[in-house]
Amino acid sequence: MRGVPVLVADIGSAHARGALVTGDGVTVLREPSSGSRLWPSAVALDAAGGGLLAGTPALHRRRLDPEAYRHDFHRDLGRTHPLWIGGREFPARSCVAALLAALRAEAERLAGTRVYSVVLACPGHYLSGTSDPRRNALRRAAREAGLTRTSLVPAPVAAALAPLDGPPFEPGDTVLVYDLGGGTFDTALVYFHPGGDVGLKGYAMTLDFHGGADVDALIAADVRAGLPDGLLDSFSGAGAAGAPHGGTGTGDANAAGTGAAEAGAAEAVTAAQVGQFLAEFARGIKHRLSSAEEASDVLLPGAPPYTLSREGLAGMTAELLAATVACSRRLLEADGTAPEDLAGVLVTGGLSRLPFVADRLAAAFGTPPRRSRDAQLAVVTGAAVWRGRGARRLRPAAPGADRTPLAWPLPPGGARLERWLTVPGARFRPGQPLALLRDADGAQWRLEAPAFSSGLVLGLHAEPGQLVTADEWPVTVGPAPAPVPQARTTNPADPPKPPPGTAAAGPPPEPTASPRVLQRREHGDRVQWIAFRPGGLELATAGGATGVRVHGLRMGPPVRRDIVTGGEAVSVAYRADGRLLCGTLPGPAGGAAVTVGLYDTGSGELVRAFNRPEGARQAVFSPDGLIVAASGGKGPVRLYQAETGALLQGFPHPGMVRGLAFTPDGQTLATACADGTVRLHDLVPGRTRHLVAGGEARWLAVSPDGQWLAAATRHEHPGGRVTCPVMVYRPATGELVAKIVHTAAVDCLAFSADSSLLATGSGDCRVRIHSTGDWVRRRELPHDHPVWALAFAPDGASLLATGTHTGTVTLWSLPDG
Repeated sequence: MRGVPVLVADIGSAHARGALVTGDGVTVLREPSSGSRLWPSAVALDAAGGGLLAGTPALHRRRLDPEAYRHDFHRDLGRTHPLWIGGREFPARSCVAALLAALRAEAERLAGTRVYSVVLACPGHYLSGTSDPRRNALRRAAREAGLTRTSLVPAPVAAALAPLDGPPFEPGDTVLVYDLGGGTFDTALVYFHPGGDVGLKGYAMTLDFHGGADVDALIAADVRAGLPDGLLDSFSGAGAAGAPHGGTGTGDANAAGTGAAEAGAAEAVTAAQVGQFLAEFARGIKHRLSSAEEASDVLLPGAPPYTLSREGLAGMTAELLAATVACSRRLLEADGTAPEDLAGVLVTGGLSRLPFVADRLAAAFGTPPRRSRDAQLAVVTGAAVWRGRGARRLRPAAPGADRTPLAWPLPPGGARLERWLTVPGARFRPGQPLALLRDADGAQWRLEAPAFSSGLVLGLHAEPGQLVTADEWPVTVGPAPAPVPQARTTNPADPPKPPPGTAAAGPPPEPTASPRVLQRREHGDRVQWIAFRPGGLELATAGGATGVRVHGLRMGPPVRRDIVTGGEAVSVAYRADGRLLCGTLPGPAGGAAVTVGLYDTGSGELVRAFNRPEGARQAVFSPDGLIVAASGGKGPVRLYQAETGALLQGFPHPGMVRGLAFTPDGQTLATACADGTVRLHDLVPGRTRHLVAGGEARWLAVSPDGQWLAAATRHEHPGGRVTCPVMVYRPATGELVAKIVHTAAVDCLAFSADSSLLATGSGDCRVRIHSTGDWVRRRELPHDHPVWALAFAPDGASLLATGTHTGTVTLWSLPDG
């Protein structure tokens, strides 16, 4: 076989599927022990070796020892608790790894060589990027299986790319994917971008316990209800399990007790076996109804025949199907897509083969659903298509006459820079590749120079491994000839090397460059909060009667949009993917802020609101975007589910809460309280730790690397003297590592994105910048008025925005060092 072999895998809740992709094409993998293209998503403890059996061998082991068997472990991915299999603990990812190892072994047998790369389909409702622990668990499972290079593709996207019955989807189409699988129901909107990319449109939704296994349970219950009384007694209860292990007649109470325990265990095993037998019988009836109007069979000798028609099954599953249709409608409403705007409804999953499912969807959405040519393998064949599309070619608009920052239309969520293909000072040709990036799903993107322009690369503004989005400029170019900076291959922060043959003259000199003012923007009222949108080319300001205002930072005339108006807005925050903005929502009486609102950053429309009777002082997203934490100054800090608005839990405080911040892992919420404490609320297992600040704790910031927690405080000393130190702690241990003294009140503070700097703004009209290595003050930025808000851009430590109580926002360029 030609080409580097790649395994493509879809680990579903009921079955796994796999294919080998080489230069010769795509070969579907068949399980060696069964010959089937469907590998059971099941594992069992191997009694001989102590490892995990996967697939059909696990099913065989299940009959002997149900306690050593496990299936449907997808729901446990990303959780910290282990699974008990045969008396041993295994993380859920190890179950996935066992299946991947079995698929890999068959792929290597066919390829005749080692296979190290895998394209792995993941559920659409997993959040993009690396913040979702379930995606990270899938990657770790692949590594456990010996697959060192992993790409993730959303399963709905893969299904939409699979060969269809009828014409393929076209650029500009929006498709509703309706996946009625073995254990869950999943629905998502897939958009075919005019530029050739295919991706999810918004968020996917899922319903647990709405799959094939749940239909099997309904049929099994119907079968059991029709059996004569006592027919199954010989297969369960004390009559079967108790006699051999009763322990009677020994005269030994301990032996009798042991025998009773053994009898109970044997009875549980037998009951599990009977349940498995019924489930398999029900599954066979269901499968036959996909091609016949009626199915009949006999469960046991002496039992009456069981008969079920399609019409009977349709009535039995009516409630389940109604829930899936309602879930799909909620997805369309949340996205603002009308059913008539869909290019089609694509049905996939095992249950979708039942004709009445298609009839139900046609009635619900006004159009017959579309089908894949092979519904059982749609995801895995579509993932192979996705993998074969190669690097996406992206080109920006043509550069201008002088210095021009280039941005590319990258997918939502951006992509991480793999490597540069050029250096500062180099010439570029029209269409020349400049960089390679890879997105969260593993797809590679190639950034190309403008198609009809040549020139010089004046600067590179991203480091390998850094996330780049469509809203930021990773390259600045200019025409040739033009003055360009000296090309260099070292990190800009590295000290200059001495000429050959000379010794270094000691430490590098202190930097002489001064901070520069790049731009100024007007908020319109006092600025109480600043937040950069991920990507760096937009920032939001909040404060005063102006509400929340969004400012564009591209070159050219100022661009701004008002999001929340007509009432007091105190804080603003972006979700990590940049699609949602969290701000306060004006209430009906006197403009008082009574709720927290989530707004779509594209349209500015309110998506969801959270009730806060005490008012809303600050609200922040958790790093994964799943939770919104909000404080009203008075009352408890509350946690809400971002997608639904449901209240999750609350943390009471005796005094006013002035600051909120999540740790980067999302496991801890820090709060600053007026009672003189900083509180660390560990969400799991639900404990709270207290750090003594010594005075009123006012504002909080946690460094992006999670090493530092800074709290601005206010101490009143005897005699009326007031100091305002910033206390720096280690969040993991609570250790106080630094105390940075200020004589004026510190009203804002923030860490740089690389965690190397801490900036503080105070009432004495100054911003002070400290290095986190030694907590020494490195720079001061003078202002004409007290500084009430500041924020670093999310791409390093070179761009800082500050805001004053007069409404002016200043963007500063900070030199290295």
